Amino acid sequence: MCRWHLAVALLVGGLAATATAQQTPCPQPTSTFDLIQRGIFEQHSCTQNACHGAAKLDGLDLRAAAAYDSLLEHNDQSAAGETDSGPKAVDPGHPEGSELWLALAAKTLGRSDPSITPMPMDALPISSDELEGVRLWILAGAPQTGFVNGVAGLINACPQTSNDTGDTNLPLCRSGDPLLQLPDLHADPPADVQVIARDGHRYLEFTSSVANTGDGPLIVQAATPATHPGQMLDAQQVILRADGSKCVHPAGLIGYQETGQTWAYAHLATYELRKDDPFSGDLVAQVSKTAYCLLDTDPIRASDNRPIQYEAHCTDTIGRMGISVGYKDVYHRFHPGQWIDLDADPEAPVEPGQYYLVNIANPADTLWEMNNSAEANAGYRSIRIALAPPATPATAPQPTPQPTPQPSAGTVHAPHAPHPAVVRPTRAPRPVAAHPSTTVHQPRTPQPERTPQAKHPLRTPRPRPTPRPKPTPRPRPTPRTN
Repeated sequence: MCRWHLAVALLVGGLAATATAQQTPCPQPTSTFDLIQRGIFEQHSCTQNACHGAAKLDGLDLRAAAAYDSLLEHNDQSAAGETDSGPKAVDPGHPEGSELWLALAAKTLGRSDPSITPMPMDALPISSDELEGVRLWILAGAPQTGFVNGVAGLINACPQTSNDTGDTNLPLCRSGDPLLQLPDLHADPPADVQVIARDGHRYLEFTSSVANTGDGPLIVQAATPATHPGQMLDAQQVILRADGSKCVHPAGLIGYQETGQTWAYAHLATYELRKDDPFSGDLVAQVSKTAYCLLDTDPIRASDNRPIQYEAHCTDTIGRMGISVGYKDVYHRFHPGQWIDLDADPEAPVEPGQYYLVNIANPADTLWEMNNSAEANAGYRSIRIALAPPATPATAPQPTPQPTPQPSAGTVHAPHAPHPAVVRPTRAPRPVAAHPSTTVHQPRTPQPERTPQAKHPLRTPRPRPTPRPKPTPRPRPTPRTN
């Protein structure tokens, strides 16, 4: 099971020019397993290619045509005399012996078991009702056909999608407004860093995350509703005020994708590879991260139970997404765009040596937040690249680059070129972009590596600082033109 980033799929047949979503009729489930397939595996994006779709993580394929056989294949191996000391993916009649239920329960119930990876891996947990529905299905023998009593009322295969556009006519936020409840973004140091050689290139792959420790949630959406896939629209940041009202601030660009009908925000993070110093050292390589449907994937602290941003992200025509206070949005190493091609320039490949891998949140200073100094927004890790460049000049990179929204007729912006996979800039230090009304922080001490025994442990963050007076937000920049 996996995250919603690569798509919380819209149940929309098409978006008319009037921006009214024409929903495809949702057929009723044909069995309890069909209900689980559609209501859990597909709605929680476990069937995406990078998860349990084409990638078949852990050998499990949860796409509709293969899911049942894939879940029960361990039973066939046991019947053939093969031994397997671990839990089966699904052990009919025994939820506590089924890895599917144990993994879902670990995330939903907060169970701690180092042998079980909580699922969905880096997405919101399924509800307790959905978990009970899975338990009842397994307890009844995990049938492929027919209905198990009591499950239909616990799992919904046809959720309602929202077409609310009420936040598109809000007033502009005022600089210096003392009632603004601003987010504060902090990038965690990259984790699970690996150099992978394939197709004549070396790829530096890593997991990254951005956390919100501010006074209010980060909320990003399109300024106007999408009318059809392929559009690139003005984005805006919705900011809450202490009196319960809202206002908006221009926040760059957001795209409505052709593939999967998903939303992508283009200004979340930048990844840098630097020599000698994480902030002023020579800049060796750089890539820009496109965020797919910002989510509260993990609490910053395991004990934190504050409410999430939205229950249904990216399911309306303005693509609302966000990160709540106390939560972080995680992109694992296997997600699109989580790499730097070390051999993108065959004339100047990245040589073996010691480097800093830096994760920078809000690099273009597009979003208003409490503190946007370079040190406050960046997390970094010292790494060593030992693998030498290929003996022969590297060819064009083979991995599919992360999708970039492409405009079509009637869009707000003219076409423009997507970010290249790797930009090799002039070797100059990156200036510290301090918030004009705040104090520049000193570089933070790098956090320790994740514990190798656990697949995806939660890292204990630094303690929250003593509350400080809310700074005056920086003046609204001149709207970007394209």
